[in-house]
Amino acid sequence: ELCEHLQRTCNNQHCCERNQRAKMNVSNIELLEQFKHAGKLWYLVNPYETIFQFPHQVPDYQQQVWLPFLVLIVLEQIIILLSKKKRFRLNDQVTSLSHWIFHETGRVVFRGGEYYAYMVIYERYRWWSLPWESAWTWCITAVGVDFCYYWVHRSNHEVHFLWAQHQVHHSSEQFNLAVGLRQSVLQHWCNF
Repeated sequence: ELCEHLQRTCNNQHCCERNQRAKMNVSNIELLEQFKHAGKLWYLVNPYETIFQFPHQVPDYQQQVWLPFLVLIVLEQIIILLSKKKRFRLNDQVTSLSHWIFHETGRVVFRGGEYYAYMVIYERYRWWSLPWESAWTWCITAVGVDFCYYWVHRSNHEVHFLWAQHQVHHSSEQFNLAVGLRQSVLQHWCNF
């Protein structure tokens, strides 16, 4: 439609072709923009770019890093195939990706309840509020989240009913990047 409009206004096929090339460049730029988020896979972020006043302002980080992560998985498999030391198992990769799809489906279903519970706890039971624009808040929160994640993850290994949902993550016969996608649907409720 845009091409037809431009053709009518400038009456020049060359102008339309230039516009299509520009659209292709925009899509290439959008593709490259996906890779600027790759540092988030390793927490290499600027604290001031990840400070938000309200929960609804926080971007979906998984959505931002899925493409770089997928590229790393493919690159890992190419290296494995070229090294001939390990055998590439497609069924293991498909299983991991299938678990990820179920995990994401659960995330979509449970997200509203998670936000509601968060808001109720925040509004009714918070003792104090930290200044959201402070780098100290970011640093304290990073250490606090890491501390809590350690203990919750450890309990996932030691408490039987938590292990029942977490063992899915450890069910692969190989250790590779795709295993990180192999999560239980209930992982959201049993993790920090």
